[in-house]
Amino acid sequence: MSSPIVGPTIGFAISILIIIVETQLKPIFKKTTFAIIIGLIIGLSASYLLNEIILALINEKNMSQDNIKTLRLIITFTLTYLSISTVIQTKDKFKFAIPYVEFRGTQLGKNITIIDKSTLLDNRLLPLIKSGIMESKIGLLKIILHELEEECNNEDPAIRAIANLGIKQYHQIKELEIVYVEELEEDFQTEDLASQIMRVAEMLQGRILTNDSVILEESHIRNIKTINLNALAKSLNPPLIPGQKINIEVIKKGDTKNQGLGYLDDATLVIIEDAADLVGQTIKIEIKSFLQRSSGNMYFAFPISS
Repeated sequence: MSSPIVGPTIGFAISILIIIVETQLKPIFKKTTFAIIIGLIIGLSASYLLNEIILALINEKNMSQDNIKTLRLIITFTLTYLSISTVIQTKDKFKFAIPYVEFRGTQLGKNITIIDKSTLLDNRLLPLIKSGIMESKIGLLKIILHELEEECNNEDPAIRAIANLGIKQYHQIKELEIVYVEELEEDFQTEDLASQIMRVAEMLQGRILTNDSVILEESHIRNIKTINLNALAKSLNPPLIPGQKINIEVIKKGDTKNQGLGYLDDATLVIIEDAADLVGQTIKIEIKSFLQRSSGNMYFAFPISS
């Protein structure tokens, strides 16, 4: 009679091999690896029980030892594979009665605020966090940091400047003692960035701090908690008003002749008349008018003498 542990042992070895391959090919997909382990446990347990039931129902005397080994191996491999495959495909829907809920952990959920790219590029974020009204846990997808790092090498000086602003602010936030920043590793490559952020927020039962109108609208439909940074900032600080004078750096030329473009600390666009030849210079301007939108303000200004 074949040893009852032969099948499970072989199945276990095969599954460990799958995990090793998964780990080597996708080292950042911790959630997927955890799903494989859960599937492995379920598959091995089920195959062991099914092996014992089937072999108890049939007459082993009429089967050769080789056939019994083959049967055990087939049952173990099939159930283990099906279990791992099922858990991986449904890993974002299942909740287990263990601390590591939804393969991520309730320790990060509920009290976490997830920031998107538009928020990280907004200089109002740092003072907002310092004020203490934010949750103690901040979540940011690593893919956003990778994008910003690539944009820091972009040929367009405006893109470089904004990306450097985001990276700088990220490190400043990480140095704060009043919040804990969690770099989130997710594997939703088939989805766009906005969908990834919303999926993570759902999974962690957290909320999203954003300026992105698409995320705000879609999150409302999906009952995901959001904070509109622009709306919050408007309630705390009034916008610049016509006649107000400020200093600003001209980042690049505008689309219209003689126009220059600059950005406020919160990444709001300022269109400056007769500033096309002043790119790279910090000049004094006077606000002429502004266009107020749900996604933020756009200011129009002109240079003035110092």
